[in-house]
Amino acid sequence: MRKILSLLICLVLVFSLSISAFAAGSTKVDSKVSATVIKLGDKITVTVSLSDCAPFKSMALTPNYDKNVFELVSGEWLLTGAVLSDFNGTSGAVAYSSAVEKSGNIFKYVLKAKDNATLKNTTIKTDAVIKNGDTTVTSTATAVTVKVICKNHSFGSWSKADDNNH
Repeated sequence: MRKILSLLICLVLVFSLSISAFAAGSTKVDSKVSATVIKLGDKITVTVSLSDCAPFKSMALTPNYDKNVFELVSGEWLLTGAVLSDFNGTSGAVAYSSAVEKSGNIFKYVLKAKDNATLKNTTIKTDAVIKNGDTTVTSTATAVTVKVICKNHSFGSWSKADDNNH
């Protein structure tokens, strides 16, 4: 009887560990843009959201974009209740006194397409370092593609065929 009881307890423990490991999947860090086509000199807002996030006590976000195409104008946290909430012009950090579970929109920043940028498709994503004390919460950042086009263009006697030809 003791052997059967021991075996059942072992099975329950193994099963409970596998559920915990399965539940601790990767946090998704998504970047959504206010426009997928932007003209030179115009601004674009990038909104960062979390989904499937495990509890955390601190997070640092770093916008990742082509510095030859965009310049960072501003950034702000959309989270409340933090003991620290900062944006230093290149990255942002937030911290809580105890672990929290957050999802949805958490941060937004504004990029401006430089007047002398190369016209091209470019990607924007937001890298995250998420911690719950000393434990790192695994995260996956998704990128979004933005097309940078000329500000104004006079076609003259030519007619426009598409965005790249006339």
